[in-house]
Amino acid sequence: MGVTALNYAFREPAATNPVGILTFGLTAVWFLVAGLLMWSGRYARLLALLGFVAFLDLAAGFGASLAGVATIPTAAALIAGAVGGPIFWLWLGILLVRDAGKDSS
Repeated sequence: MGVTALNYAFREPAATNPVGILTFGLTAVWFLVAGLLMWSGRYARLLALLGFVAFLDLAAGFGASLAGVATIPTAAALIAGAVGGPIFWLWLGILLVRDAGKDSS
């Protein structure tokens, strides 16, 4: 059996992001900062908690990526990228649109 592009992509680290700094590290920091700002502001506490959960998930993925474990970063990416992230972004977008409507009145 030959090596497919998909198999190759999952075996080799990306040359531009070999240890997952951009994929997990910086995104995790962003979720932490956003969660802290939301926690101290007037946004929903549950949304801030979702940001903290996303931070912990991505930080675990980053640590596992540094350790060379292949399955944990994949699971972390699926959880944050397919479940937690879209819920966070959708909820935040709804709140921002709702708040923008209040300011324009």
